[in-house]
Amino acid sequence: MHSMIHQLGPPTFFITFTNAENKWTTVMSSLHMLNKKYMDILENFDELEYKYMGDLVQYNPITCACYYNHYMVEFCNL
Repeated sequence: MHSMIHQLGPPTFFITFTNAENKWTTVMSSLHMLNKKYMDILENFDELEYKYMGDLVQYNPITCACYYNHYMVEFCNL
């Protein structure tokens, strides 16, 4: 099987971003600290379960959106 890509005009740059909050240690540690203040959770950040991290993101969408916006603004300024 062969494939070929033709481009007319100057080359362009295309990039796709995804917000995988559970991979951002700064976001997850901040959400864990906020949640820890209101609940008696004695786990360390390194020992958090995947479901708990998903719940943190689900219950704090505004915080996650602000972090994502900050990262995108900093990337664009780069």
